[in-house]
This record gives sequence, structure tokens and C-alpha cells, in this order.
Amino acid sequence: MDNLIFVLFIGLGILFPLIASAGDLRKLFLAWRVPTTWISALPGKGWVEVLGRIRGDPIKSPFRHSNCAFWQLEIQEYQNRGRGGGSWRTIHKSSSGVFMLDDMTGRIQVEDSSAGLLTNNQSGGDTSEPDAKNFIENLGIQTTGFLGIKKRLRMFERIILPDEEILVLGRLLKSSNPVTIVGNDITPLVISNLGRAETNKALLIRAGKPALISLAVFAAFVIFFVLANSQ
Repeated sequence: MDNLIFVLFIGLGILFPLIASAGDLRKLFLAWRVPTTWISALPGKGWVEVLGRIRGDPIKSPFRHSNCAFWQLEIQEYQNRGRGGGSWRTIHKSSSGVFMLDDMTGRIQVEDSSAGLLTNNQSGGDTSEPDAKNFIENLGIQTTGFLGIKKRLRMFERIILPDEEILVLGRLLKSSNPVTIVGNDITPLVISNLGRAETNKALLIRAGKPALISLAVFAAFVIFFVLANSQ
């Protein structure tokens, strides 16, 4: 029976990290596997990767009011699971939405749909300043919980600058009008201004973090099991 429990722990220790990082692992696999293609030479369907610039007039980001071509806002709440454990959970995510990407050979529509945005233009984190608190509450998000206890929140505003080259990885819908790149619930599309190599590195780090945490918990179980059975 003890051996069966040990084997079960080993199985869970291998399986859970893969489940925890499945979405990021799939994006990483696609980023490595899918070649960059000119918009004018895109295939009829499937996952594609294109490089280009967002066309259109500059817009303002919602919180910092920065000039940009695209913005994404994410608000996270810390979920305490007791015994010192917990994790950050996204409770709000919005963006400036659909945009047109141009690579000088053609244009294609990019449907945001909660994309994973990788950018070196990110601000926020702290929500203690009054302006941030008021901004969050104006979005309809409560900053206090039961008995008026202050919630632990953090906010990130990410932007793509006007005329900045970006990489977009997603699924092609050539049957739509205009032709569109989208993601799906399992694998949201990736938008990045980091370049191909840096984007792959960032996706690798994202995929590795939950796996490392899961493996650390698994290692602790194994050590506990070994010590308990050695006495």
C-alpha cells in the first residue's frame, strides 16, 4: 500500500507540472515550430507567425494616458489558500481590441481576445496610490472585502508604442473578411515587441515557473515519505 502511494505521488509529480504549464508549453512549442511568414504569403489555414507594425492613429492607455498603438490592462487579486500559500488570479483583463498589422507586403487583422502580451513597456504593480484605487473601483472592482478588509491587488498596464515592430503568433482565419489572426481558449494568441529569440525565452520562463513550483512541492512529498518510512 505504501509503495502504491509512493508511485501515485511520482505520477502526480510528473503530470501536475505539465498540466499547470500546458498553455504556455503549447505556445512555446508553436513559437519554435511555426516559421515567420510574410502576410502576402500566408497559407490557407493553421497557426502562423508574422512580424509587422500596427497601423492607425495613436491612442491613449487607460491609466497612465501614454501614447501607444495598443494597450492591455490586467488586474490580479492574491488568493490566500492558508498555511502561507496562495497565488495571484486575474480578475480583470481588457485591451484596446482589434487592430490591423502591416508588414509592407499586406495587412491582416489581429483579434486581441485576451492575448498574451509580452512587452518591455509595462508599468504598475502597486495599487496603493489613490489614483490607482479610484481607477480600479471605477471599473466596478471592489478593493475591500468582508468587514472592509483591504484586498491584495496589483495592476499592470502594458503597451505597444506607435510604429513599433511586433511579432504576432496565432491561428489564421483566411475565410473571414478581412483575413484575421485569432487565438482560442486553450492557446490565446501571442503579441510581442521583444523579437523572436526574446519572445521564446519569455515563453520558456513562463512555462517553467509553475512546473518548478509543482516539482518543489512534489520533492517535499517524496522527502517526507522517505523519512517517514525510514524510521
